[in-house]
Amino acid sequence: MVSTTSQVAILAGVFFLAAIVVPSADSIKCYICNSKYNGTTCLSPPHKDHIQECPLINGNPAILCRTMYITMGMEEATVDRRCGYLKQHKDCLNTATFQIKSTTCQCQKDACNPASATAAPALLLVALSALIGVGLCRP
Repeated sequence: MVSTTSQVAILAGVFFLAAIVVPSADSIKCYICNSKYNGTTCLSPPHKDHIQECPLINGNPAILCRTMYITMGMEEATVDRRCGYLKQHKDCLNTATFQIKSTTCQCQKDACNPASATAAPALLLVALSALIGVGLCRP
């Protein structure tokens, strides 16, 4: 006969293993909005009310967040923030045709899609400038 303490330990071990092995159905949380429909609350920085749990699509959870900047002709750019289900080969992708220009960026953490498309290159420029500055200051 197994003691109560042993039973509790075995049960706790089973739950622990199940928590590790069984994948979670929880999706990532992303800003979900479109500046054309949600107005300025979707622009950078978007309002926190736009953070939502991503829905399952055909039983599959979202794996990333996306931000798209779309300009058509001379119109003001539309910002679209949403959940993503398929990873692109690049984190930011620029496309252009005669009338339409778009930049699509993706990230893989909760609520990681509030920044503008220029934020990542600007941050890289600041870091690069700092490295150059440190290199120039050495004797």
